Parts: sequence; structure tokens; C-alpha cells
Amino acid sequence: PGRPVFNEMIEALKRGEADGIITWKLDRLARNALDQGTIQYFLQKSIIKRIITNEKCFLPEDNVLLMNVELGMANQYIMDLRRNVMRGNKTKLQKGWLPGRPPIGYLNDPVSRTILPDPERFPKMQSLFQKFLTGNYTPQQLLNIARNELQLTIPRKSKGVGKDFDHSYIYKILRDPFYVGTIIRAGETYNGSHERMITLFEHQQVLALLTKQKKSPSAVKSKPKELFILSGMMKCPCGRMVSAYRVRKPNGKLYCYYSCSRKGCHSDGITCAETVVPADVVESQALKAISKITLPVPLAEWIKAWAKHGNMHEAFLGQLELEGLNREKERLVKRLRSLTINLLDEVLDRDEYTCEKLKTSATLHDVETRLALNMERLKEWERAVCDALDLATVVKTIYPDTKNHDIKRLILKAIGVTFVLKNKELEITIKKPFKVISNYQIALTPEDEQSLTAEIRSLETKNTTRVESCLPWCSQDDSNVRPLPSQGSALSS
Repeated sequence: PGRPVFNEMIEALKRGEADGIITWKLDRLARNALDQGTIQYFLQKSIIKRIITNEKCFLPEDNVLLMNVELGMANQYIMDLRRNVMRGNKTKLQKGWLPGRPPIGYLNDPVSRTILPDPERFPKMQSLFQKFLTGNYTPQQLLNIARNELQLTIPRKSKGVGKDFDHSYIYKILRDPFYVGTIIRAGETYNGSHERMITLFEHQQVLALLTKQKKSPSAVKSKPKELFILSGMMKCPCGRMVSAYRVRKPNGKLYCYYSCSRKGCHSDGITCAETVVPADVVESQALKAISKITLPVPLAEWIKAWAKHGNMHEAFLGQLELEGLNREKERLVKRLRSLTINLLDEVLDRDEYTCEKLKTSATLHDVETRLALNMERLKEWERAVCDALDLATVVKTIYPDTKNHDIKRLILKAIGVTFVLKNKELEITIKKPFKVISNYQIALTPEDEQSLTAEIRSLETKNTTRVESCLPWCSQDDSNVRPLPSQGSALSS
């Protein structure tokens, strides 16, 4: 009920603009009880003089029984069709496929009736997520990249050029759980069978970044000027951010400076005592801190090998929790089945069944999410260790050589936690792994390299099931420390 064109036709008949209807079949006029009653009433009151179809002509004095049968069949057809469509959609959702058009980055496969990655848009969308996960881009910057660099548009149902992304659409994409393999339909959650664009762990990071930016209206909304590497990253001891600016002197030369944003500000009656610092001085101090982080490649590979065994041990210790979650999952699945049986046996009415099913489905989804997070947490931990070690082996070379300020900013954010400009000195709170490396000037002798290479090979061939034999680490100052192979060498010192 409520079809706009049908309602316009009824109003036109009321006004006397027409006294008859031409239609292909009678069931085209009314496929619900309300429209059926309206048509029948108008025909009986001679507001409609005749209804002409391809098969016959209906008049006010005709027997209404035939019309009732035909319109009733049309109404029943629609009701059966609706139930069949809903049942088909439910079956498709349970198999892990989304009925209808998938979000941008995916395509419907008409042959297999599944959802496949869009070969053109999938890698572009994936790059947008990875850029946002670095924390160096805002949704507005992603919107500009999607429009200008990637030439992404919202797909249309028909062929042709789609419309541009808008501000709300980029937020919708970042929050959409479909990209992490979850389908939410009518309040229920289903595990999708399509290929994930990001992991569940990364999806939670995206949501956390969105929440953080929402709570921080003072966050930098535009892309930092390439002239300043540390723009928007440093704080002053007074608590304000350090801003960057440039001045052109009378001789025509351009000079760049960093200063507290409160400098010369008298609106609150407080001024900052910190002096203005030339940009090249601050950036040279950042380079000096970076140059202390160096790790020989053989030592990094040795630590990776031990990290892999440590991760195996974590997986072994987490096995009990995983088994418990799996048992809970099986119990909830059985409960859902029993609810369906109780509904069929009329032990539960429809409302009780729906309420209990929603509660059980929500709990089941929570258990499945915890299972997925447990598995991904172990993978993320090992990957984070490897990424940190890889960065430590090349950062001393990459940072001074690259002219790309975005790469330099990413390196600084990966290595440092806080950046404070105090008394013309840049104080960087370095993250623990890189702090440990920067405290020691590690140099390997040829004997050290040979010993490390031999131990890496023995670790690779060791039986992975004997996890407990792969943990010779001991705790010292919250760090995992193990005696290195070559005693008395430069490495062990």
C-alpha cells in the first residue's frame, strides 16, 4: 500500500478526470488488500465505469465474485513471493553471502551467485584502509585521495560513471563491518564467505582512530606542509602544540622555525617562555636520534626466529581458552537449533522465539569474534615484532636518504611516542624495542655472524611441537633477554 502513482490515479478518478482504467491484467492494479478494496468500491459506486484488460472488460453491474478471485490470487501471489524471497535471502546469508549489491570493492558473480573482489576497486580500497591505519591521514584526506588520485566513484546500478564520494560515504566505508567479513542484516550477524579486505584487528584499530579523531576536534584536518617534517607532532612543555612557520627576510631568503603556539598569545593572560627554534636545528636532532637505532641483519633474523618460537608458545598457552570458546560456540549453536524445534512444536510463541534468538545470536557472534581476535592477535604480535626488527635494520639508511616528508613522518611516529621541544632541544620518548637498540652500539664479528646463522638453522629444524623447549628467555627489566651465542665478543658486550 502507498504506491505514489496508484494514489495519483485514484485522486484523478475522484475528481472525475477519468471514468475508466485500461490495464494489461487486473492483478496489476491491486496486489494488497487495501488497494483491492479501493478498486472494488470505486467500481461498485460507478466512480469507475469500466476496467478494460487484455482478456475482458469489468463493469459495475458484473458479478464481483470473479474479480475477487482474480484480485485475491494476485494478493496471495505477492504474499507467497515475499516469503520465498525472505527464505532465499536467509539461506544465502547463512551461507555467508550478502543478498543484493555488495559495497564498493566487491562485485556479484552472476555465474556462481557469490561475491568476488572487484579487480579494479579492491586494491584501491585496500590502500585507503592501510593509509588510514598509519594514523597519518584523516577521513577528509582519504576523501581527497579517493577522488583525485584513485579516481574512485560510487558504483551505479546501471552502466555509466558513478557519482563522487562524499564526506559521509567515506565514514560509512570505514565503519562497514562487511570489509572485515561480517554481514549484519535485520539485527542479526552472519559470518561472510567473501574475501576480507582487512583483518578484525585492523577493523578495531580503524574504529578506535575514528573515535579518537571525533573526540579531538583540534586534530590537524589538512595535510601538513611538506616543508615541515615535525609539524603537528611536537608539544611544548606548557602543554600547547608546537607550530611551524616560515619567514622571508629582506635579503629574499626563506627561513623556517618551530615555536609554541601560545607564543605571543595574550588572550588568556599566559605567554610561553620557550624560544623560537630554527627548523633545521630541530630536524637535525631528530636525525641524530634516528641514527642511534641500528641493528645488524643477522641479529635481527636471530631474534625473529626466537620470536616465532615464542609465538608458538603463546598459541600453546592460549589453546585452553580457544577450546573453551569452541565449546561455548557449539553450545550456542545447539541452543539455536533447539529454539527452532520449540517454535515448530509450539512450545514457544513467535515473540519469545525472536527475543531468545536475538540474544543467543548476539552471544554467539561475541564468541566468534573473540575466537577470531585470539587467532589474529598471535599473528599481529609476530608481524609487529618482524616489522620493528626490519625497520631497525634499515632506518639509519632510509631516513636521511629519502626526500619524502611523509615517509619521514611515518618513521618518526613508528619509533617515537611523544615529541617535546624544550630549551631548544627535541626530547623524543622512544618506544621500548627501539630504546633498547639505541642504548647499545651493536657490532658483530664474523664469528658472531656464523654462530647466529648456525643457531637460526637449528631453530628452523627443531620440532615445533616441543614448545616448552623453545623458551630459554628470562625476564630482565621487562624485556626478554637471552645470552648471545658468542661470549666475550663485541656482540655480547
